[in-house]
Amino acid sequence: MSLPQGEYQIPQTEYVPSQPEIVEASPVRAAIQNAESLVRGSSFYENRAALLAKEAQERNERQTTIAIGNDIFQQRQAVIDERLNAANGGIMKRVLDIIMPGQQTIGNPKLADEVLRDLTNKESQIGSSLIETPPTVSRQEFFLSDSHPNEWFYHAQSALHPGQSRNIHYLVSEQDGVFKSIDSHPNQAVYGVELTEFTDLTKKYAYLVNKNLYKKD
Repeated sequence: MSLPQGEYQIPQTEYVPSQPEIVEASPVRAAIQNAESLVRGSSFYENRAALLAKEAQERNERQTTIAIGNDIFQQRQAVIDERLNAANGGIMKRVLDIIMPGQQTIGNPKLADEVLRDLTNKESQIGSSLIETPPTVSRQEFFLSDSHPNEWFYHAQSALHPGQSRNIHYLVSEQDGVFKSIDSHPNQAVYGVELTEFTDLTKKYAYLVNKNLYKKD
């Protein structure tokens, strides 16, 4: 699967970040608002109904994407709890109880962080395998945030200019739409083919992560 090249491929020439326009609402909602400024008539209400139906469909897609994130968060936490419980019940715990009485391994935030990093790294490997690597990219990643189930990240390292990279932060809002920030620039809406590519990618990501990493059908 390949994502639209314009925003994802690191150019062969030096990249000069653009200044994307800040978008406060979804393109569909903006179209409805613009339509309401027209003369009201039968055609207006037919168009408005179609726009509202499209917005409802896209909202359902966003709800699905957020639900995917929440499900993966639960799978991660289950693995973290399992590894913490295993560490807590092993020989190391008894040794620590003798050396440092009262120091419990279970609930250890350092161990939990290490497990979470390991899981997100493995997820990222799966995510990157779903995206065709542009010739100007030496390494790329695609993964779900480790702190918010409605945020996703894409990262690419330049093959032509070591040290240069492209970072895209995706934010999925159930009410307003899907937005992206490229290299920490202001948010802009994701729509059309790119939106379809993104939502399909999150679904394939969830399927493979659950099947290959969390062993869940």
